[in-house]
Amino acid sequence: GKQKRTLPWWFIFIAYALSFFVVAISGFFILARGIEFGDVKTRKWLTSSVTGFFSSILLTQPVKVLLMAIFFTFFLRRDDDSIIDDDEDDLFLEGDEQYLHAFDDQSLLTFRTKSGHIPLAAGELAEARNKRLNELKMWEIILELFAYTSFLWILYVVTYSNREPNAYLLKQHLARDFLDLGNATNSYTQIYSVGQYWDWLSTAFVPHIRASNWYNGDLPTNLSGYIDDKTNRILGWATMRQLRVKSDSCKIVSSFENIFQSCKAAYNYFTEDKRSFNPGWTSIYNASSIYKGSYQTSIRKAFLYNKSESLDTYAYAGEHGTYSGGGYVYEFRGKMSDMLGNLSLLRELSWIDMQTRAVIIQISLYNPNVNLFIFVTIIAEFLAGGDVFPSARIEPLSLLNYLQDSFKFICGAIYMIFIIYYMQREIRSIIIRRAHYFRDFWSYPEIGIIVCSWAGLAIYIWRTREGDRISTLFKETNGYAYVNLQLASYVNDILTFLLGFCCFFGTLKFLRLLRFSQRMSMLSSTLMYAAKDLFAFTCMFSIIYLGYLALFFLLFYSKIWACSDPLRTAQMLFEMMLLKFNVSDLCAADMFLGPLCFALFIIFVVFICMNMFISIIADSFRIVRHNMLLQTSEHEIVDFIANRFKKWTGIGRTREMDRLHLNPIDGTNVHYHDPITTFPDRIDELIIALNKIYMDTKRNDTLIFRPLDNPNASRMGYNPINGESYSTKDGLNSKVEPIETVKESDETSKPVEEEQDGQQAENATTEPSTNSTQNGNAEPASEKQTNGHANGTNGHTNGHTNGTNGHTNGTNGHTTTKNAPTTVRVVHPPGGRSNGPLW
Repeated sequence: GKQKRTLPWWFIFIAYALSFFVVAISGFFILARGIEFGDVKTRKWLTSSVTGFFSSILLTQPVKVLLMAIFFTFFLRRDDDSIIDDDEDDLFLEGDEQYLHAFDDQSLLTFRTKSGHIPLAAGELAEARNKRLNELKMWEIILELFAYTSFLWILYVVTYSNREPNAYLLKQHLARDFLDLGNATNSYTQIYSVGQYWDWLSTAFVPHIRASNWYNGDLPTNLSGYIDDKTNRILGWATMRQLRVKSDSCKIVSSFENIFQSCKAAYNYFTEDKRSFNPGWTSIYNASSIYKGSYQTSIRKAFLYNKSESLDTYAYAGEHGTYSGGGYVYEFRGKMSDMLGNLSLLRELSWIDMQTRAVIIQISLYNPNVNLFIFVTIIAEFLAGGDVFPSARIEPLSLLNYLQDSFKFICGAIYMIFIIYYMQREIRSIIIRRAHYFRDFWSYPEIGIIVCSWAGLAIYIWRTREGDRISTLFKETNGYAYVNLQLASYVNDILTFLLGFCCFFGTLKFLRLLRFSQRMSMLSSTLMYAAKDLFAFTCMFSIIYLGYLALFFLLFYSKIWACSDPLRTAQMLFEMMLLKFNVSDLCAADMFLGPLCFALFIIFVVFICMNMFISIIADSFRIVRHNMLLQTSEHEIVDFIANRFKKWTGIGRTREMDRLHLNPIDGTNVHYHDPITTFPDRIDELIIALNKIYMDTKRNDTLIFRPLDNPNASRMGYNPINGESYSTKDGLNSKVEPIETVKESDETSKPVEEEQDGQQAENATTEPSTNSTQNGNAEPASEKQTNGHANGTNGHTNGHTNGTNGHTNGTNGHTTTKNAPTTVRVVHPPGGRSNGPLW
């Protein structure tokens, strides 16, 4: 019949997806309706549903299955004999095995012989070998892609787990509180003088480091140590540290010595003042000259120099200098009124004067709601020129993240297992390839990932120990001990840099997996081909760029902020090269030199150098595209994978059959089909088919023959294997006359004829067998077939007897008719079918 058209096998996934989707939608609507029912009805409904469910599983369904099993057992079950027969016919053969015996219930129409293996031709063998190599390479690529995708996913999980989504919002909140960004007149970023700085301390900063009354006037009970937002707690107290320079840190020009008494240079390590003073910056000559008046201890300590070791502080890099960890420190401790009074006193004592170069305020906070530490650094740089440059840095830290999230910890452990595997692989590659390993570009991303990962592990352990130390100290002192998170902040920054480089190298290495794409491989081939030209162009471009850098810096360093130092000037030139620069600043700085320098830079850098760079890339791309030797052949595997995917999904299978000249029935290649090669297999199939005829005849019919000229002679036999008739009586040499065929049920039915051609020769001779010559008459066929049946069925032996060609069948050779065509009619005996063998 016509074959049914079915959907591809992968539609089962769509079916499962639709099933789960329907279940989810049903559950959603059930839940929604349950909410509408109310609590009482919902409980009753759930009780009835659960009761019905378990009663169906434990009682109803088992009884139903038992009754159906009893019904099918007594009324619809199969016969045991047929089941046993089916079990006996179930054969499990290997690929190189063939069952040589026949079953009684098999017929020729359902019999199919096993086709032999046809040797492959040279072209077909090469194609099969290439296909197998492509399959191995395909699975290698799939495994590599899966493994590296998993590694990259683990890397991203480890990296981004250190980034808290609430960090930015918390930073903005603290910036508005401490820096008073919403105030246009008293904002920290709008400070330009010492007086404005003192005003900001008194009105904006100090009121926010203590919890004030609630909005309804209630006292802030149990909020000791919290800042004004009542969610972030200070670890210890806030500190304000000043760094000063010596009064004679620079030399005054001789012509101005009578006018200026001292010179205060910019801050550096050599000009820093590390002496201790009395309040009001009066010098201390000896221990007896230390002021011990009515000033509080915090005021007196504000004029004493402290080293970084005693303060647990470290160097800090500002916008205009790097400042050491020591200095003169004031601690914001006590009530708010006491702190405001101390600030007023410090202002009267000129705690900030002409020798002050930086005032750094540091606060360590912890927010339990988001499990984040926050380190706040607010710095005001008092430049030697008299300007005040305020800046601030608020850095949230996730120091206790892994202690509360086991999933991230497991991802980190899996990531290090990947790193160990990649490390041993690269070490083995270095041992094998030696110097050639370092000539490969893709070796350096591997080394970068390994080095940054191990360094990141060491920094992570350091950060974890620092977090444990802070947590232990906070627990032992109930949060009243001074904790400085500056070291933890630096360690966290280093860890972030290392993880960032790991992500960079990992993502860059992912491009290597795209080398099988023809376009991506062409891009890499283009860059490799143009490497020498690009190196020469880079040298030339660097010289031109440095020349313009020196020109713009020297001409406009005092007129434009973007040209105030070489680094900012380089950034400005890069923006100008991208045509993202506002030329109005140059025109305002100098009406002639500004536009002139800008025009020269655009002409030589943008129009000439950039076009030269594009020309080098375009010319190399054209050469690589037309020269197949410069391209890699790895992109061919992509087409192979696509074809395999189409074959896997049932798409494009007919097209592949046509391309490979495959027979759609047995899959053989008709282009290389050779009939001579398959001739022995066809002979074997013919013999097996004749044997099937015999087995069918044995089951349904009995072959009975008698001689034409002797109706009373013994019966003749017919061998269906070799097509020869034989006699069971010695000395019989005459034609065989077919007689009527009689059915068991109807004796008048028409005879069934079967034509069989015997072997032909010039003279028909009959040679008696060794058994028939002794008594003169042939023994009955049923008594002499102990071994003849197997030997006659499975094969025959060709030999020469007395100079004539003859065939001897089986162990007991029978008389065969030679050199004469014989026509035989198969008949049934009138009494029914014979139970004896054919010969």
